[in-house]
Amino acid sequence: MIRDFRKYRRMSALMGVALAAILNLGCAQTEKDPATALPASVESWLGEWKGVQPERAMRNSDGEALVIRGKEATVKSSDFFFTILDGGKATMRQEFADGRTMHFSGTWKGQLTDAAQSTSAAVRESTALGAIVFDLAANDTGAYRQYMLLADQEANQVICAGKAREPRFVVQR
Repeated sequence: MIRDFRKYRRMSALMGVALAAILNLGCAQTEKDPATALPASVESWLGEWKGVQPERAMRNSDGEALVIRGKEATVKSSDFFFTILDGGKATMRQEFADGRTMHFSGTWKGQLTDAAQSTSAAVRESTALGAIVFDLAANDTGAYRQYMLLADQEANQVICAGKAREPRFVVQR
């Protein structure tokens, strides 16, 4: 009887370890959240990208629309022209609806896609980048801007994103 008890105890312990291992593996296999996954890459980022940032309401620090003399204040649309050059250099031209133009220069850095991060360094080319981040300063005033061009796999387009309160917009070659 003691022998049967020991045998039963060993079997219970082994079954417990096996069950714990199965549960641990099952919990460790989590699916990637598509919202946080990097989008597909663009064949080549170098060159000029153009887009139109739409008109938007001006907002205060609380996110409320600014009203001046009974009218909602707006920021008119702007045409953006990004030029991505070899060696991490970049330029941007912003043409406002009222005819003003601002010129910016600076640098860009690429953000690798998930697939490219797991490949060898020899395979990592500009085709593996899922996004480009620009750090730019105005040529005449020194005003700082940061924008990101992001490949959107679902919509099959490239999106430009600036500050959180600025609307995102599509850019094309």
